[in-house]
Amino acid sequence: MALNMKLAYVVISFAMLLAPVSACAPATPTAAPTKPAAAPAAGAAGATAAPTPASASAAPTAAPAATPSPAVKVKRGGILRDVQRLAIDMLDPHLATTRAAEFMPMLFDTLLSYQMVDPQTKKFEVGPSLAESFKVVDPTTIEFKLRKGVKFHDGTDFNAAVAKWNLDRAATHPKSKIKETMVDVKDVQVVDDYTLRVNLKQPSALFPLQMTPANPVFVGMLSKDAMDKMGEEKFANSPVGSGPMKFKEWIRDDRVTLEKFPGHWEKGLDGQALPYLDGMVSRLITDQSVALLEMRTGNVDTFLNVELKDVASVKSSQELSIQEIPLEWTAYPAFYFNPKTDTQYPFSNDKRLRQAAQYATDRDSMAKALGFGLAKPDYYPYWYPGLPGYDETLPKYEFNLDKAKQLMAEAGYANGIDLDVRIINRPIDARPVEMLQGMWSKIGIRLKISVSDRLPWVDDARTGRFEAASHANTSRPDPYLGQETRTGSSYNWPGYSRPEMDALWKQVGGEYDAAKRAELYKQIQKKVYEDAYHVFGYMYQSVAAINNKVKNLTSWYNYRYIWME
Repeated sequence: MALNMKLAYVVISFAMLLAPVSACAPATPTAAPTKPAAAPAAGAAGATAAPTPASASAAPTAAPAATPSPAVKVKRGGILRDVQRLAIDMLDPHLATTRAAEFMPMLFDTLLSYQMVDPQTKKFEVGPSLAESFKVVDPTTIEFKLRKGVKFHDGTDFNAAVAKWNLDRAATHPKSKIKETMVDVKDVQVVDDYTLRVNLKQPSALFPLQMTPANPVFVGMLSKDAMDKMGEEKFANSPVGSGPMKFKEWIRDDRVTLEKFPGHWEKGLDGQALPYLDGMVSRLITDQSVALLEMRTGNVDTFLNVELKDVASVKSSQELSIQEIPLEWTAYPAFYFNPKTDTQYPFSNDKRLRQAAQYATDRDSMAKALGFGLAKPDYYPYWYPGLPGYDETLPKYEFNLDKAKQLMAEAGYANGIDLDVRIINRPIDARPVEMLQGMWSKIGIRLKISVSDRLPWVDDARTGRFEAASHANTSRPDPYLGQETRTGSSYNWPGYSRPEMDALWKQVGGEYDAAKRAELYKQIQKKVYEDAYHVFGYMYQSVAAINNKVKNLTSWYNYRYIWME
């Protein structure tokens, strides 16, 4: 009797938290503003925690196509030219190391979508995609009703057997870079040709969100038939998905070119198949000054994550605009000490040294000096305004040189100490660390900055060969998509591993109540504060530079809804 009552409570909680996805139509894209809007405040509607799965009692219903909107006149045609900042190693989304490449969700569909449903509040919601609906059969069983009639670019069918193959490959392939998305999955079952059942090892409230392209380690659906015929190496250079665009050409270290796939299942605002565009060219341009020059000369249309120093210059152009990326924040520096206590590094083993560095960091001055009027101090590593759990009343390290000097003396380093930090050879990474160097010198921390190219830096970071390291951090719609302080997460660059923190992340994953998840997130933030391994300086709303002819850019994972005037 007690067990039945408990399950009934869970089901009621699901229903109260969110209207069933099975009853939702695809979100109708709305033209995004070309000038930045105010960032959502903590707890705002546009910053709602990831939607909770539908209740077990919800009957799956096929989602209707988007209804043409008389208020928005879209235009078809044109080639979108985008800037890609990081080199691509391969085009197999399960095995590729590059994250957040805008062209990937154009090539590959996912089981669910994550789209803006209210441009005023910047609210996004999980919705249908290759799965028309899903329901929670019980806390450890999720069932997806798949869309019929979907074709891959090679003409083969998408169905439950293919979906299972994709999920199994993501979970078990020795070279999979997205295994963490599948960490809570026990097994995947084909119920019938268009019904897929995912059995979980434990309740996983945010698994539906992980099945959207908002998850940088998303499970894109590949053509099994193409993989079987081509083999992995050839497929990785000439991929086959079911997205609105199909592969045309890849010139390594230069560009990826896509063209319209005329048989895509998703409809646009005009009632016709997406995409609106005829094609897309994603150009590798690692130098921001070169990318902006290409924008000014009309050779590039979209450039995400523009540095703040260039925002005013972009705004001064009549052909270009700056647009905020909803719910996405960027932080510099994302500085951390090596958290492995079995090293000989003093900062790894003495919290007083780490706390001294925290108190010696003048975040307000850093934001003013490097933020160009657009940044604010960042006291909560990996958490940002609008994300679930973000709470500015939590403990934080306020600037206090006297306290910092006292802690240095208590740790036995009143005369100072050397510290080596490794950074990537980029000015935007160097500038905030150089400010730390000056700030920390006032309490005797002699910061040596070691610079290397990105790949050696990544190798050193992944293998723990650093005393301290620094780069940037970018937020995601929900902290669970990063889990930067969970053992084994690919976003856990420092290699931080604490059983009590892992237990909190496990609780978060199994908590279907959004309010309770937010409270668990606050505990994680407090634990990060107490351990003091992470030093963040300032944060700002991520921005994109776009040509004014580009309409309806909302996020890197929703490029499929862009059109051009």
